[in-house]
Amino acid sequence: MMTPQALNEQARAMPFDQLMAEVTPMISKWSHKHVPGYEREDVEQELLEVLMLAQRTYDAAEGSFLNMLHQSFSHRIQKLWMKGTRQTLPVTGVACSSCGAAQPSGRWGKGYRCLPCGSRKLNVSRGSQQSLDQLIGNSSEGNSAGHHWEPSQEEIGYELVEVADQFHALPKSRQQEIIEEAML
Repeated sequence: MMTPQALNEQARAMPFDQLMAEVTPMISKWSHKHVPGYEREDVEQELLEVLMLAQRTYDAAEGSFLNMLHQSFSHRIQKLWMKGTRQTLPVTGVACSSCGAAQPSGRWGKGYRCLPCGSRKLNVSRGSQQSLDQLIGNSSEGNSAGHHWEPSQEEIGYELVEVADQFHALPKSRQQEIIEEAML
């Protein structure tokens, strides 16, 4: 183990593997923090990316390497926490704020105008967490473990599965052609 002063002097010059070995206890400590939506290994991988960036950008004149690394880890964990807890609720409807007319579901994008009055001011209604769970298949009925439900081949139909398998067996260029033809 190097002293912090020696690490400050040699952080940029030492090989990444050696630097990683020096700060492994710190990475292990930070990766054990609970971050919603991320496994411990994912957090550890993110922190290794931070370490690599810190090694490249460290300037001894700006302060201690370990302090910079501590602050960088803290920022990345906070960023992951925010990303893991943020959930976008599904759009359930769009109505014009001027005339109150409901808009068709295909016209919910940015830059659309109200069909009856032409106003660009549209009010977006979003669902609840419950509607989000239903949308992604995490409803509690019959799914106590919260796993994503997928239909079986019997429910989809074997013919559709066979067509999908045939499509995936095609060369990528032919797949792209079929997709482009379908978009027309």
